[in-house]
Amino acid sequence: MKHLVDFVAEKYGDQPCFGQRSDFATAATWSTYRQTRRDTLAFGSALRSILPSRATVGLYGKNSPEWVYSQLACGYFGWVSVPLYDTLGDKAMDYILNQTEISLVVCDTFELAESILKRGSRYLRYLVVIKISEEDRQKLMKKAKDSVTIFTFAEMMIRGLGREEDFPEPNPDDLFLVCYTSGSTGLPKGVMYTHQTFLNAMSTASRIYEIAEISRFGNVHVSFLPLAHIFEQIGMAGSLLYGSQIAFLTTDYTRLLDDYAYYRPTLVGMVPRVLSRMYAAVMEKVNTSKLKARLFERAIKSKLEEQKRGIFKQCGILDSLCFRPIRNRLGGQVRCIVCGGAPLQPEVIRFAKSVFSCPIIEVYGSTESGGMITMVLPTDITGGHAGSVVPDVKIKLIDVPSMGFTVKRDGIGEICAISPAGTPGYYKESEQTKELFDEDGFLRMGDVGRWTENGTLQIVDRCKNIFKLSQGEYVAPEKVEQVYALSPLVLNVYVDGSSLYSYTVAVVVPNFEKIQKLFPELFDELLSGGTKGDSKKYFAEACRQKKLMKLILNDLNKLGAENGLKGFEQVRDLHLSPEPFSIENGLLTPTMKIARPQIRKHFAAQIQALYATGNR
Repeated sequence: MKHLVDFVAEKYGDQPCFGQRSDFATAATWSTYRQTRRDTLAFGSALRSILPSRATVGLYGKNSPEWVYSQLACGYFGWVSVPLYDTLGDKAMDYILNQTEISLVVCDTFELAESILKRGSRYLRYLVVIKISEEDRQKLMKKAKDSVTIFTFAEMMIRGLGREEDFPEPNPDDLFLVCYTSGSTGLPKGVMYTHQTFLNAMSTASRIYEIAEISRFGNVHVSFLPLAHIFEQIGMAGSLLYGSQIAFLTTDYTRLLDDYAYYRPTLVGMVPRVLSRMYAAVMEKVNTSKLKARLFERAIKSKLEEQKRGIFKQCGILDSLCFRPIRNRLGGQVRCIVCGGAPLQPEVIRFAKSVFSCPIIEVYGSTESGGMITMVLPTDITGGHAGSVVPDVKIKLIDVPSMGFTVKRDGIGEICAISPAGTPGYYKESEQTKELFDEDGFLRMGDVGRWTENGTLQIVDRCKNIFKLSQGEYVAPEKVEQVYALSPLVLNVYVDGSSLYSYTVAVVVPNFEKIQKLFPELFDELLSGGTKGDSKKYFAEACRQKKLMKLILNDLNKLGAENGLKGFEQVRDLHLSPEPFSIENGLLTPTMKIARPQIRKHFAAQIQALYATGNR
């Protein structure tokens, strides 16, 4: 990582590197690549004055230049960085702090620093706070007493400026990063990255930058996905390697589109949920008129025919009428979208490729695999698969006896891979590391998949997500949820099943804004006396009404039939919840995926009630 910092400073010099606005009314302030190296070395030199070599450093807070300086400093001088995030929960946070023996934590705010201090880790010696008033600092110092020393980030920078000294460079096989995965059960696992494996992951991802022609046109990257996740870690490193302008959110992701409109990003990282919601919102407006719908479909077909021949252009009358207004919501300069986490529905891919008139690159991988191991080619518009194996990676399918899947008979098996970016194992977890690999040294991805006729890999679902119904049929809930997410009537949907029952059920968060617009009479009917001025009470009351449940259930089953879901995959009953799934309430992961174990636990009583009123 030292060589990366030195290389980009030398190559890009005074070009803008990191940018951020203090509020939406002011212009962004940018630091250069040369300044980034200076600040990285200053912070690292300050750390050298208080930390021993190979110490572990926690990074806790939202994405910011200071967050990145801290991690780059760790890589440059040889410390191990451990990203932290509060959605892990108290027990998991305590476990990580103690397992990694973190001696210093860089915190974004006073509140986060205070929460770390309260945990009373016996290894913690220093807290560095990025944004803090003198009054709050005194509060922390009083609580810390003599056990923990409090620094501001600014103090550390002053302490380290001009203090460069000779030091032993990290070796390629030295540990660089421990990235904790929330996991589905039990305590989180720390996925290890050496300097070499992380650089290998960055090298693999560089193929995306080549497709987007970043070296020719330049790049603007808006960093909003959490840096605690490997997807954004690799995106950040790749953006630095290619001399990108890297912008950070002004407030939080709820106003992401405002930052997109200002910074006008060119290479955008997405999760399937965001694109699916965008598709549903646009198509709802398009389908209000038969003329609009025909015009939009004609524009899509025209775009896709061009893209089959490798032509991606943003011009023409149909493009101006149908697509440009949508593109402008993301700044109007997007040249490539990278989507990971789950395969996109074919209709969503058709929509996105047409609207943005650029490659939509779906990638598949995991934290353990070091990012992507397959990638969908830019000219492939078929959808429903994870693409082809990327160079230097090997993939095989193995039998899953516990689920009755045999590769030779069913063509389905657990996906296993060997990648130069793959983790050497879990931090201080030798037994779990053994379970991670098969006898040939292939990494078990934990997903069930199959090969398609054209040689692409198709993901069925997570091994632990797939469940068998009482009649022996297997259901992949994520596939069903992706179809149901296309409904404008829902914000969130979670599908559940059990081997004790012959059908599936779901927890759904209604989209009341759309329901009011599409069904105003029903909306008024649902509005009961005494709740009219209180939206929370109204939503809770409306969720108990059978009319609303039947309306949403019929819409979901209709969508399921249109998208080829089998009868046993379709949900029979719903529980409606007024509270949207979010990262804050723990029902979404930091990358905005459904947190299945947490949702199942949170709604255990309601799910059981759905089965109790049905038939076995």
